[in-house]
Amino acid sequence: MGDGINIASRLENIREPRGLCISSAAYEQVRDGISAEAIDPGDTELKNIPRPIQVCTVGLNSGLETSRAEISSQRSHAPRLSGVAADAEAIVWRRRAIEMNRDIIGARFLMAGPLALLGQIDEAKAAAQVGLTLHPRFTIGRFHAGAMDKDPNYLAQRDRPIDAMRKAGVAAG
Repeated sequence: MGDGINIASRLENIREPRGLCISSAAYEQVRDGISAEAIDPGDTELKNIPRPIQVCTVGLNSGLETSRAEISSQRSHAPRLSGVAADAEAIVWRRRAIEMNRDIIGARFLMAGPLALLGQIDEAKAAAQVGLTLHPRFTIGRFHAGAMDKDPNYLAQRDRPIDAMRKAGVAAG
């Protein structure tokens, strides 16, 4: 699962302003939910990733010239596009982890979150249900209590997956 996060982070750094940059595997998962064409620039070398990744770029404002001030303003008022790319990439890597070991409990719950955030609620609920079959006592409260650090920044980063698990139907507990 670590490679997926690293790849998503590297892709976020190479994307164009107001655009998406995701792996082709992630694009296949979300292509019907994106209202723009993807451009396949081919294999891309990413720092600390052992093999080239086939990348798709999706420009949401193709043909528009935008100043830095406008981009800054858009970023502060619009949802972070990198979140969509990161969610799609996380789903791909969590699916791979589950294929390697179907009994990975955490991957089921952590996959339910990005699915819910991408609007795939039925699939998110199904992933959460499989997780609950493997670990019937899992709750969002237990996930929150299991935080390895009490740093407020770290805890704030956990709010998004917690909200997403709620959308997927995981009990608050």
